[in-house]
Amino acid sequence: MRRFDLVLLDLDGTILDPGADPCIDPRVVQAVTRVQQAGTPVTLATGRTLDYVRPLVRSLGIRLPVVASQGAVVGFAQTGQILHEEPLDRPTSHEVVAWARRARHVVALYVHRQGHPLRVLQNREEREPSYYDPLFGTPRCLVGFGPLDPDERVLKFIAVNPPDQPDMTAWLRRRFGCRVGLTRTHADLLEGTAPGVDKGSGVARLLEYLAIPPQRVLFIGDNDNDLPVFRLVGTGVAMGTAPEHVQEAAAWIAPPMAQAGAAVALDRFLPDEGH
Repeated sequence: MRRFDLVLLDLDGTILDPGADPCIDPRVVQAVTRVQQAGTPVTLATGRTLDYVRPLVRSLGIRLPVVASQGAVVGFAQTGQILHEEPLDRPTSHEVVAWARRARHVVALYVHRQGHPLRVLQNREEREPSYYDPLFGTPRCLVGFGPLDPDERVLKFIAVNPPDQPDMTAWLRRRFGCRVGLTRTHADLLEGTAPGVDKGSGVARLLEYLAIPPQRVLFIGDNDNDLPVFRLVGTGVAMGTAPEHVQEAAAWIAPPMAQAGAAVALDRFLPDEGH
């Protein structure tokens, strides 16, 4: 009997370096291929958009739906078919746009419109585009954040808030209250989604769709936004570079990404899959 019915992988900081070209370590690709060929499916749970994930699922041979956009989207990256999408409600979307229009921080909005590609809009750049490209994804447009069209809503937003600036989490919570869920997904970034939407809620929807019990899932992640998934699944693995409180939530600590820690974890927890 297989030990797990599903392996879930985070992207940035786990199998992908957000500051480099989107190229996954061949050792990780080999381990993922081995596990899938032995019959245990693998997929992704990431803050990245469905479009961003598309070439990565091809390189990993993933055919299952993925959890994307911080849990706000569950869908097939290969085809763009969306199984579930949960943007901010209309009034909150308008409020977020109004705030972003006046914000002193660099902000990116991920704007959803039924039946159309997701648009990534950014208010301005204070550094070279090469800094924002891996953080926000491409393509994106520099705009002044005008009013949303009647059928548009904000899927999520990202605010640049590095450690050398005052942490704006508490301020945003006062500004939007329970209408927005906030998560720090990177040392420099705060992300906002609809309330109750996070990677854990997205993974729960995926598991319901696949009819897989959470206790039969292995998840590998590295950051605060992965904590809801650690709390949900049967076995959680944290990367060696994860913050201490994230490591404490995991069942095992893998080596850092530079040492192909995800591949090491797969070899440890699924040692007989394909060998």
